[in-house]
Amino acid sequence: MAIHAARNDEVEYDTASTGFGDKTFLGGLSLGARSWLYFLACLIAATAFGALYYHVDQRLDQALQNLQRAARIDELANTVERGTYSLQARQRKFLLTRDTEIAAGFSADLADVSAALDELFSYPEAQPLAQHVTTIRDGLVQYDQQFQTFLNAEREIGAGTDDGLSAQLRRTSADLRAAFRDSGNANLINQVERIDQQGEETILSGSKKGVEEIRKRYEALHAFVDAANLDDQQKARIDDLLKRHETQMLSIINARFELADQTRRFEELFDYFVPSLTGLAGFSERLRIQAAAEVRNMQLFARYTIVGGSMAIVLWLFFFGLLLIKSLSGPAKRIADATERIARRASHVS
Repeated sequence: MAIHAARNDEVEYDTASTGFGDKTFLGGLSLGARSWLYFLACLIAATAFGALYYHVDQRLDQALQNLQRAARIDELANTVERGTYSLQARQRKFLLTRDTEIAAGFSADLADVSAALDELFSYPEAQPLAQHVTTIRDGLVQYDQQFQTFLNAEREIGAGTDDGLSAQLRRTSADLRAAFRDSGNANLINQVERIDQQGEETILSGSKKGVEEIRKRYEALHAFVDAANLDDQQKARIDDLLKRHETQMLSIINARFELADQTRRFEELFDYFVPSLTGLAGFSERLRIQAAAEVRNMQLFARYTIVGGSMAIVLWLFFFGLLLIKSLSGPAKRIADATERIARRASHVS
């Protein structure tokens, strides 16, 4: 709009448009349109903040999941390590006590270790441990086979039970002593008792020298029975009992010696997978430490990202609002300037 002042101090108003609306920021938009534009800017800011929060939340959640899996892997590795050393302790106790009841605990520990290895192998993060897991599994299979060999042999010997070679030997000893007593040779009972005692000492000591001494005692008893004044029936019975006693005694001693020679196999098998146990424990611990460090880093990342993103969004809304206000205040200021010039009787005011 143009305003012209005449020489007679009268002011004429020109209502023709001069196109100033197209020369101001957002000058062509109405107030309602500008309000909707600011609402759109707020919506964009809220969407950006939501996307930022979602991204941070996802990364933090992933870090926490990694930490949980790393902690589980470390727990499984410790289970494998504890269970394996428990197997060794039970095996050594079995060799000392010959207690077959230990087999139940041995089987339970082996099942726990096997289950832990299976679960451990299912984690993608544990794939670098595949060789260690395979080595431990293979070693435990052989370890169990060796233990079962000892266990079966011990059950066959049957020390302290009513079955097996030991029980048979005890019954044969009792029958042999009774036969010597009935034949009037009770003085030889102490020889039988001495052989039984020497057999136990030989088994405990592991010395094969005792076997020769036992054989000589049997030879002496056989020679005495052959030279004794006994009827054929008594002589045949005592001779049969002596042979049976000797067979059972030497079978037990030989079985013990054979097991003793195989004892070192346990240590060889254990030494076979101990390096894998060490590698398993070391890897799982490092994985847990790295996962914990990742969570701490993600917490810092989340804190700085949320704060920085929030400040950026606030600044975005501030400057956009400032521009919007300027788009309204600029034309108003020009109108005020024009009004002031009219009041001063300016000759031409735009």
